[in-house]
Amino acid sequence: MNLYSQYSAAAYCPFNTANTTTHQPILCPTGSCPLLSFLSHSPYVHGSFLNRDPSFGTAFLAISPHDKTLILSFCGSEFTAASTSAREEFPDYTLAVTGHSLGAAQTAFATAEFRANGTKGEEVWMFDYAQPHLGDLNLADVEVSIVGRGV
Repeated sequence: MNLYSQYSAAAYCPFNTANTTTHQPILCPTGSCPLLSFLSHSPYVHGSFLNRDPSFGTAFLAISPHDKTLILSFCGSEFTAASTSAREEFPDYTLAVTGHSLGAAQTAFATAEFRANGTKGEEVWMFDYAQPHLGDLNLADVEVSIVGRGV
């Protein structure tokens, strides 16, 4: 779980979210995600999304060939199209969706979207940190029925 919190932290770094070149290593010059920097099997950025107004959020999609995992990390944004494309390219990989704060809310919605559209639960993992309250009790019930309960 600590590893995925560092992917969430890496979504705040413009080196990862403004990266227009694919297959670049995840960079974290602020030191907030040291595990990602020291992995011998470096995951890499496969795609990124940076809004002109960062208050609308950013995200990046990373690939970890060692773990056979696609990691979608939000800092508050919508980024499911690139993930769907990557899932088609890497069909035997698991998708880990992670985010912090507003990004955690997007994580919950993206995970629900993936699972509601036919992605099996064991193929999509959700790691969210400091998620704000989402909707009312009815929305919470729908989210739990699709995504499940966390640990």
